[in-house]
Amino acid sequence: MLKNGRGFFSLIFFSIFSLCLAGISFAGPGSVEIQTVGDITIKMGAQVRLIPTAEINRDFGVSKDVDGAVATTILPGTGAISVNTRGHLTEGAGDVKDSYFRNENRLFFNFAHGQDWDVYMALEYDSLWARETADRTDFAAGRQSQQFGIERLLATFNLPMIYSRLQAGWDARGVDIKYGGLVYGDDDPGIGIVGAKDAMKWAFWYIKKDEDEAGYTQGTTNPLGPANDALASDRTFIYGKLAYNLGIAEVEGFWMWDKNDQAGKNVDHHFVGLQGNGKVGIAKVMLEAAYGFGDYDTAAGQNYDLGSWAFFGDVAFDLHDQVGIKKFEVHVGGIYAQGDDDWSDNDLTGWTPATGITRFTPAFGTEQSISFDGDNMFGQILYSIFPAYYGSGLIGGGINGKAQFDNPGLIMIGGGVKAAWDKWSYKGNVMAMWFEEAQAVENYYALKGVAGNINIDEFMGIEWNNEIAYKLYKNVTIKGGAAFLFPGAGAKDIAQALKAFVQGVNFEDAGDSDDVSMRFAAELIWFF
Repeated sequence: MLKNGRGFFSLIFFSIFSLCLAGISFAGPGSVEIQTVGDITIKMGAQVRLIPTAEINRDFGVSKDVDGAVATTILPGTGAISVNTRGHLTEGAGDVKDSYFRNENRLFFNFAHGQDWDVYMALEYDSLWARETADRTDFAAGRQSQQFGIERLLATFNLPMIYSRLQAGWDARGVDIKYGGLVYGDDDPGIGIVGAKDAMKWAFWYIKKDEDEAGYTQGTTNPLGPANDALASDRTFIYGKLAYNLGIAEVEGFWMWDKNDQAGKNVDHHFVGLQGNGKVGIAKVMLEAAYGFGDYDTAAGQNYDLGSWAFFGDVAFDLHDQVGIKKFEVHVGGIYAQGDDDWSDNDLTGWTPATGITRFTPAFGTEQSISFDGDNMFGQILYSIFPAYYGSGLIGGGINGKAQFDNPGLIMIGGGVKAAWDKWSYKGNVMAMWFEEAQAVENYYALKGVAGNINIDEFMGIEWNNEIAYKLYKNVTIKGGAAFLFPGAGAKDIAQALKAFVQGVNFEDAGDSDDVSMRFAAELIWFF
């Protein structure tokens, strides 16, 4: 999965870097050139990223009044595996809560032979700071706490006869990262062809998301585990996209197939989308529309039809001349993701992305967010704003395959500011969020055993997130971030449902919680 911005530091850097190195193709970052005797060019680099983080009232105060460890057992998605309602899943650091110190360290290696071929690898260690993870003293007890492995690998070669390159490995990619992130973006392993000719650009990828048809022998400890004995039991992505530059605008169409046969189910989920961006005067416009459709067959033989819409739009105004600084941009935009309004029929109409990647999109994307960081109270997927972990149990979508196809959907309306001056930069956004169909959340808590007349309001709340950065040196940056999630009526109702469950009372007899959820973080980044 994409690790809290790692992939996108790399993606942005190597895109710029490749343009500067005419005649040589490099797939990854790295600014230290190694002299070689032969005709192979080698470049290396590194990243050290230290992130002290403090989170306050992640559960809006629920665990101040009741046992959060009990309440978390009925939270959706990854919430059920957290130790408390204040916990949530984050990248390689695992289940985190309250205050913690995360580090993300990488070594970059690039090898290239002109434009003919190139190989990029990134070794990475991502964990929390603690004695057990910082040194090897625990080896005496038989525990291996350090995990320095290949986080990124991308090998390519040139196909000049079709104006393309073949790429194989795992690196940041997706169908709509540059737009709304409604469908897919991640660093899953795959093989593809990308190319461009005149005003056209194209990409076609085959990606293995999850593998259950092959594995390791029984009794071994390995992430793959033993192979499943079923004929088809994995999850595969296939997508293609084609873009055309019209001069004043670029238009791109895409198709994606999310084929999930894990745990005995058979899910054929297709996406078609149209997206584009353009500039008129000081206004920059981005739009994306996507439709998901297909079939869902459960292991028990039940059949459902998939069908849902999602839209994204944003307009940004470049005002740097008027303000008189290097960059000053304001924008307004939003997201609509359809929700399921009827659990009794055979139509699954909750918008369920293949992964969803709104955290890294240009308009609202930020790492200094609560809603993009796997908020269990709202059932939001990691890296995504969609509350798709709420549902009746018909799972199969999302970054880990646990998103549900009868989820409540989402409406988000917001805006923000981006600015840069001298060595400073700032970005901040305000996002108001609603469940598109709150009945799906009510049904979820009824299924989990919450008694009484459960009534969940559509209004989830308002998030305000901020990031300020200072470039101390060319390769050293200091950042600070602050995010505040002000609970709406729907957040208070969810807190009330959790408290009713723990107290063993009816929903209407439990009190709510309305503390503001807050996240504060600093970042020290060395990148070269």
